[in-house]
Amino acid sequence: MDFNAVYHRANDNYCYPLDEEQLVINIRTGYDVKYVNIIHGDPFKSGILGGGESWDGEALNIPFKKRLKNQLWWTTTIKPEYKRLKYYFELQTEDERWFYFEDGFVSEEQMALAGRSRQCFIMPWMNPADIPVTPAWVNDTIWYQIFPERFCNGDPSNDPEGTLPWRTKGSVTNQEFFGGDLQGIINKLDYIRDLGVSGLYLTPINEAPSSHKYDTTDYTKIDPHFGSEETMKTLVKEAHDRGIRVMLDGVFNHSGRYFAPWLDVKEKGPQSEYYDWFMINEWPFKEDGCA
Repeated sequence: MDFNAVYHRANDNYCYPLDEEQLVINIRTGYDVKYVNIIHGDPFKSGILGGGESWDGEALNIPFKKRLKNQLWWTTTIKPEYKRLKYYFELQTEDERWFYFEDGFVSEEQMALAGRSRQCFIMPWMNPADIPVTPAWVNDTIWYQIFPERFCNGDPSNDPEGTLPWRTKGSVTNQEFFGGDLQGIINKLDYIRDLGVSGLYLTPINEAPSSHKYDTTDYTKIDPHFGSEETMKTLVKEAHDRGIRVMLDGVFNHSGRYFAPWLDVKEKGPQSEYYDWFMINEWPFKEDGCA
């Protein structure tokens, strides 16, 4: 068995509540694995362990798999009776059978050894706060993603210095500016509506020096080369008037080198009022900024 291709963890996109009743379980394997069973049950069905009790789960085949380029992605959904789950996996190739626990792989012979301690995967509780709640309208929305700087130049007066004319041939770099802005999107709303679009998804529009705006300088401001707060309000109103919702890409988990709190930390070190915040949140420091 290709052990390096097998992976699961009891969190993130490998184990998560779909709703208040259903728990999604995913496991990744190599193409040599022919079928996968999950042995699952309530962690306390044999009592509160610690006194020599044994735990046995119910075997359930995982029938659904996606074929990725180099791996298989197996998926199933379970309804834990008490919103918690203990489990491990049984993996079968053409001529091998292995059992996969959180602390590694166990052979059939090792499974038969009495008294062996095995660390199963555990979902301790399907916390309602962790269940993603998607607005009902999202599934019916036809989205149109816009990279504002490259969509349409509606207001040349706010163009960055060195703005280039639009071109349809040749390479483009992220160091170039073409003057796309919020007014340009407003000017094209009828066109967007006529495509059947009902939702706009804009990449970052907050103040930043780059063309892509993922290196935020100030999260409280619209980038002046895109327009003003009034321009943004107009965009939202005009879009709503056409039955189009607007979603923004809020990139609050990283910033650019000119982010004011970062500059303060860079200048003052531990004396900065923001220093502890960066430490607590474990933002990685880079020589030219924080990511």
